[in-house]
Amino acid sequence: MRAERSNSMSKDPRKSNSTSSLPSPPPAIPLPPLPTNGTPPVPAAPTSPNMSRRPSKDYVAAHIEDQDARIKTLEKQLLAEKALTQTLEEALTDCEKTLKRLTADRESLQLKAQQVQEELDRARQESHTRYSMQAVEDERVARVKAEQAQAHLEQRMAQWNKKNKRSFACF
Repeated sequence: MRAERSNSMSKDPRKSNSTSSLPSPPPAIPLPPLPTNGTPPVPAAPTSPNMSRRPSKDYVAAHIEDQDARIKTLEKQLLAEKALTQTLEEALTDCEKTLKRLTADRESLQLKAQQVQEELDRARQESHTRYSMQAVEDERVARVKAEQAQAHLEQRMAQWNKKNKRSFACF
């Protein structure tokens, strides 16, 4: 048997002879109870002497004062958050009113812009019509002037032909 141990030690040099023979120490805290057929586990009774003792009156009083201070702090925080909520709700209401007013202003400005655009389109059409009418009038005036100039030229040619008919009668 002694040979087997020394042989096993040669296989794993990390194991020492003393650690393999000592049992492991018990756990520092008690293990939880094992579950039994779906019933909830029963809590174990306090086993340590500190758990079975009741806290002192000074500790309880200090704990109550601490809890009261926490409650007061939480109440102050609650009041501050209520005030902030109220402020935010008022700001939201103001923003909603402003949004409605701006939406109405935008719609009226869009309507005005549409009316102005229609008026501009009409003015452009009238301008184009006026330009066309002006072009027709200018063309008519030019035609009349050209006819007058042609008539005047024909009249001068006729006078010149009368004058010069006598001088070229040698044919």
